[in-house]
Amino acid sequence: MTMEYTLEDINNDALVEDFLDRNIAENTKRFHITALKDYCNYIQKLPTALIEEAEEEQDNNVKIKHRKIKKYFNSYIKDLKKRGKSINTVRSYVISVKAFYGDNEIIIPPKISTKPNKDEVIQRGISELPTLEDVKRLVFRAGIRDKALILLHLSSGMGLSEVSHLTYSDFLKSQNLPVKRRVDIEETVEILESREDEDLIGCWSIHRYKTGYYFTTFNSPESTRAIIQYLIHRNRENKQIRSNSDFLFVNQYNKFLRPNPYSLIFLRLNEKVGFERRAENNRHFITSHQLRELFSSTLFKKGVDRLKIDFFLGHKINDQNAAYFRSNPEDLKEQYLKALPEITLEKVKVKRIESEEVREIVNKLNAAEARADLNDEKLSQIEDIIDKTSWMFEAAKTDKGVREALKKYRGKMLDHD
Repeated sequence: MTMEYTLEDINNDALVEDFLDRNIAENTKRFHITALKDYCNYIQKLPTALIEEAEEEQDNNVKIKHRKIKKYFNSYIKDLKKRGKSINTVRSYVISVKAFYGDNEIIIPPKISTKPNKDEVIQRGISELPTLEDVKRLVFRAGIRDKALILLHLSSGMGLSEVSHLTYSDFLKSQNLPVKRRVDIEETVEILESREDEDLIGCWSIHRYKTGYYFTTFNSPESTRAIIQYLIHRNRENKQIRSNSDFLFVNQYNKFLRPNPYSLIFLRLNEKVGFERRAENNRHFITSHQLRELFSSTLFKKGVDRLKIDFFLGHKINDQNAAYFRSNPEDLKEQYLKALPEITLEKVKVKRIESEEVREIVNKLNAAEARADLNDEKLSQIEDIIDKTSWMFEAAKTDKGVREALKKYRGKMLDHD
């Protein structure tokens, strides 16, 4: 008889409680429990029993290749794939289970691979990313809030958790606007609506909700304008922002937009447009994660190096590079602009970004050129005067009175000097 363990069974396991007793996000804890539940139901053992079994084999020096844990992993991975789980899901579940074993000082067998073999790639197909035309169709059916969400995901690469936790203060800072004590949406809207495209590119210095890792990314002018329209809509619908710490995006009750309702936004829009679910994992064609993937792949195709892309996505990179990127957002923006036309649905006009030093040099050159033009003009005028009055000087040479007058005048000028 097969035993069906519940989430509660897993959560109440003593070793699982110890495993989760750390500074990690609640969503991550829930995912660990879900993954362990799936694994335990497949193996038909509770977490503590699995650890005790692995400890016994480890203490008895059973060769790693003969240990049950290796057979469990290989068999479990095959089962996940057989059930049609996506490669990302397979990888995530296995990482969670490995983390649990590792936390209990169990040696993880090497060569536990979740990668699909060539036959699986051919059989399952490679997941196709949506095109800009697909995203445009989704946006066309979206309301004011949902349009702003989609365009922000597309042009910034932010994940669901990051966007849902953005505050009004984050938005103001992204647009280089002061965060005042008194919230004035009308003033903010008026300032932003007067700006050109290049001044509407937002620079977001935020942190990943799951890890707390600080990173920088940008969003398109099109996305900023959609957020402006949403702010106007919120005011009109009596969902006013009263504090700088209020969430930027809210539900119909003016409350925090939780993950499940957030995901339902994409479910509803995919169905409206008529997008079919993906064959390899039965997921909707366009999700917030797919937009994040589209952002990443587009930047890569446009020549942005992998390290910068990882930083845009909030992936942890080495401390030295991270410190440089955080203190030089203009360098990051220069890279971002390479891909901007490919992550926006409308044409955008943006001037080439220059450093302050370059701008200063250009300004000096322009000023020097202007002075040179002015000097050329003055010289031309003087030459013209000389040409027109040269007969006077020739006449003076033959007139004794004029010569005497010029000598006296010249003498006075020398005395004055």
